[in-house]
Amino acid sequence: MTDLPAIELSSVIFATTAFSIHVYVQKNGPIPFSRQILRLNSAIYSIVSLFFVLQIGGLILRLLGTSSAIGIQETAHKILLQPSTDPKDKTLRYLYHLSKFWEYVDIFSVLATGSSIGIAFSFHHLTTPYLTYARALTSPAGWQIFALFNALHHVLMYAAFAGVDDLLGIVVLPYILPYTLYFQLVVGIAVEAWIVKVRTIGKEATWETWYPLWPNILCTVLLAIYVGLFMRRARLEKKQKSKEE
Repeated sequence: MTDLPAIELSSVIFATTAFSIHVYVQKNGPIPFSRQILRLNSAIYSIVSLFFVLQIGGLILRLLGTSSAIGIQETAHKILLQPSTDPKDKTLRYLYHLSKFWEYVDIFSVLATGSSIGIAFSFHHLTTPYLTYARALTSPAGWQIFALFNALHHVLMYAAFAGVDDLLGIVVLPYILPYTLYFQLVVGIAVEAWIVKVRTIGKEATWETWYPLWPNILCTVLLAIYVGLFMRRARLEKKQKSKEE
């Protein structure tokens, strides 16, 4: 799962399995215990995401602690352009990448309940392993920033899927999630755009680099597409809600 052919094969398996579950449910109805499985899987993945938040946050703090930079620009160079020497960095990068294949189970579980998956989530789940392959494995300098906020968003999102609001007796997460969704994407785009700018334009482009630039460009494009698709989904949901009222 850490090389491109394996990821491409996983995409075929993902699409085939998702389509097969959809066809089965259309003919036979929801799969028994699928909602319970969805909630259990969501609860576990929320905890796993919290693990990533704590571990990646620790990486960033250690990077800041070892930096002798004084200004914001120098600190950004330290974190976003230079490879981490932290012994935990490589392990976390690979675990974070592999965790994106686990998200396939989320799609399968939702389809098994009889619910539909829109274009936004389908495209997002299908392409995220390519994003993490490019950004966390191929060109990992600065990978921690988007990964941190992405993991934080997933802590909340999967907690919502697990029914935390029901346990609390108050609906909170649905109001928070749209903000964390777009925040992580906008931060990710800003970081990748800054890296591309620094490495290609002006005197700063002479800074030493260790990794190819195409992963940063791919990441920028994919995150921008995610923003567009999720905004489209939000507009359609708002329009549908207004019709029902």
